[in-house]
Amino acid sequence: MSTSPIQATITSVTGVFDKNSITEFDATANQTTFTVDYTVGEILVFKNGVLLDASAYTATNGTSVV
Repeated sequence: MSTSPIQATITSVTGVFDKNSITEFDATANQTTFTVDYTVGEILVFKNGVLLDASAYTATNGTSVV
């Protein structure tokens, strides 16, 4: 058994840190298209608080969700 102390030094931490935002919409009569800026492939869509499967909506252009 060693009695030497374990020492480690962290000199830097690098990474990509993203910011999330929430945009809420109340649909008008029969509205199916919503305009919002997003990164394609990095959007979560909820309806009445339930996370929708990506097959339930179209979000392919970075500006509208159908």
